Amino acid sequence: MKNWVTGFTFLCLLLLPRCQQAKQYPAQGTAVPTGKWGNKNLAMEISESGATLEGLCMSGKILLAIPMDDSGEFIVDGEYGVHLSQYYPRPTRFSGRVDSELDSLSLVAVTIDEHPTTFFKETLKRNQGPEATYRCSTDSGL
Repeated sequence: MKNWVTGFTFLCLLLLPRCQQAKQYPAQGTAVPTGKWGNKNLAMEISESGATLEGLCMSGKILLAIPMDDSGEFIVDGEYGVHLSQYYPRPTRFSGRVDSELDSLSLVAVTIDEHPTTFFKETLKRNQGPEATYRCSTDSGL
């Protein structure tokens, strides 16, 4: 019994730093760079307090700053939805990685409701975007 307790204690001490490291993701104090990001399909405007996204008959928003870890990876929740006769937002998890050398941001949007759906996987470039975003009619004002 004593060997089991000693082994368990050693294992807990060995794993404790890894558990504490995992709790620190994403790193506090480092945020995704603000400004305009985009490609031919999607425009994203990032501010210190969140982001807005515009695509073909779709839009979304993130209402919090987007923190990232030391490797440039981030995970943040927001909403994204389609514009039909009105705006239908769905809770969405945005994840990705900023590549400072290429000045690009990879972005994946997956709904986090009862029917998970991948909205898109896009690579956005800094200070780029579609020449125009087509807005479907909506009453939401988004």
